[in-house]
Amino acid sequence: MIEIRKLSKIYNTHGTMTHALQDINLTINDGDIFGIIGLSGAGKSSLIRCINLLERPTSGEILIDDVDLTKLSSASLREVRKKIGMIFQQFNLLMNSTVYDNIAFPLKISKVPKREIEKRVDELLELVELKDKKYAYPSQLSGGQKQRVGIARALANKPDIILSDEATSALDPTTTESILNLLKNINKEFGITIVVITHEMSVIKKICDRVAVMENGRIVEEGNVIDIFSNPKTLVARRFLKDMFAELPEGILLDDRNQEEEILRVSFVGDSATKPIISYMIKKFNIDANIIAGTIDRIQNAVVGNLLIKLVGDKESISSAINYLTENKLRIEVLKNNAP
Repeated sequence: MIEIRKLSKIYNTHGTMTHALQDINLTINDGDIFGIIGLSGAGKSSLIRCINLLERPTSGEILIDDVDLTKLSSASLREVRKKIGMIFQQFNLLMNSTVYDNIAFPLKISKVPKREIEKRVDELLELVELKDKKYAYPSQLSGGQKQRVGIARALANKPDIILSDEATSALDPTTTESILNLLKNINKEFGITIVVITHEMSVIKKICDRVAVMENGRIVEEGNVIDIFSNPKTLVARRFLKDMFAELPEGILLDDRNQEEEILRVSFVGDSATKPIISYMIKKFNIDANIIAGTIDRIQNAVVGNLLIKLVGDKESISSAINYLTENKLRIEVLKNNAP
């Protein structure tokens, strides 16, 4: 388990103090794929580099299995880091070394016997599907192949944790898909905890169990991926979800003063997406409903979506209809009404 407690990081650049991280508290469970998302400058890369102390925090604690890394000696920290692999955005490969030597590099540093190195590298080449590139150089590889080498290198010492810093942002969509599938398979097969830093919500949607949303060096929202996607609480989360989170178009008016009108956001997850709940509601409570906008998507194994609905009827019927939707486990947010 990774526990981050009251973590802060301040950079001093020519006398200018920049608060990159402010009072970060986070728990990442063993075996999770945990996403950390934010815009550029949000502090996410500083956070991931603090986890393995590539950046030393200004204050706070980083605990891995109850061991505070900030209190370790240099020798002890080097041993802990062997169990923390890292994947980089720009691959960070040794350009004058072969694929074999790039993957073998951390094993050689750890003084693993040559025969064991050869066996381990061959296993990893099989895993990342690069057996035929064993003696190729990075300049001879595509971007996706380079990242596969980076993943194999991160796995060399059989880590318990992998830190992925924007590992797919330099790749095309098809290659991104293959790399994310590889990471998900690695997590499933070996139970390795993976921490994913990204600015792409599609990455979070594809592989993550939980997610933290960062803004201005702080965590502003955290939870299960399905909960965040179906009911984001913060403006920054909604911005990331703009393609799948219906917003009320400008110019939508409530103008019937003879009847109650309300515009609702109705969010649904899983089984509720397949039931004709809205249709039943209209018949049951004798109200009119106009669907203004809507989105639906699949998040891993669950259907997630939301609708913007304008309800027209008498006040009691609309109130009963909203209670009915809530009883059927739909999340309701009233966006507009024409109540005086």
